[in-house]
Amino acid sequence: MDGTLRFDARRRRLTSAMRRRRTHQVRAMDASRLITRTIHAQVSPKQEYSLNAHDRSLETVIDARKIRVDLYAEAPVPTHTAA
Repeated sequence: MDGTLRFDARRRRLTSAMRRRRTHQVRAMDASRLITRTIHAQVSPKQEYSLNAHDRSLETVIDARKIRVDLYAEAPVPTHTAA
């Protein structure tokens, strides 16, 4: 995991998710305190998201899941032949 991500960086990683659903998920994670949202007051407002200190313990589980998903995505699709 890369720690803190800006919204656009996170958006690029989740290209298949629709913007409205993604926004809803981020707000839900923020409300349940799974993530920490930092808003920087500047021209062109900047928001950053990161796991809170308690939930960083999930990083190893998330990383392992990502590796499994990546391996599954690269695996050839089995073909069945008629016997």
